Amino acid sequence: MKHKITLGIFALILTIIVISGCAQKVEIPSEPTSQFDIYYSSGVGEKNILDTKNNRYVKDMVCDPLREYTVQLTESEKTVIYASIVQNDLFNVKDEFTKNCDWRGCRGMNPLSTITLKITVDEKTKTIKWSADYINMKKDPEVKRFLNVTNTIRDIIVDKENEMNIEKPKCGYL
Repeated sequence: MKHKITLGIFALILTIIVISGCAQKVEIPSEPTSQFDIYYSSGVGEKNILDTKNNRYVKDMVCDPLREYTVQLTESEKTVIYASIVQNDLFNVKDEFTKNCDWRGCRGMNPLSTITLKITVDEKTKTIKWSADYINMKKDPEVKRFLNVTNTIRDIIVDKENEMNIEKPKCGYL
C-alpha cells in the first residue's frame, strides 16, 4: 500500500514537472527591435496581405484582380502594433482558433473569413490561425487577446489605405 502511494506521488510530481517544463512562458523585449516583422493575411481566402519584411500590401478587390502595393509602416505604427502584442502577451496564446465543432455539432460559414498572423521578434516566431466560425469565440480569453492585436493591425491598414487613396472593392462577399 505504501509502495502504491509513493509511486502515485512520484508520478504526480513527475507530471507536474513535465507540464510546467512544456509550458514555459515566451519572453520578448518590451520595445520593438530591428528584427520585428509581421505577416498578416486576412479575409475570404486570406487574400489581403500585409508583409512588413518585404514592405508589401496586397488588397483583395473581390470581383477584380488583386492589387499589390509597396507599403512601409512607420516606426510609430510598428510601435503601436508591438505594444499591443506585448500588452496582450500574444506570444503566449495558443496557435489556433479554428475548431468549429463541439458536443452540439459543427458551425460553418460560407464564405469563411480567416486570419493568419505571423510575428517575428529577433529569433522568435509565432504563427496564429483564426477562423470566423471558431466555436469558442465568446468564452475563450486567448482569442480576445489575439483579436485585440489583429484589430490594431487592421486599424493601421485602414489608415494606410486612406492615406494612399487605395480604392475599395466594387463588390463584396455575401
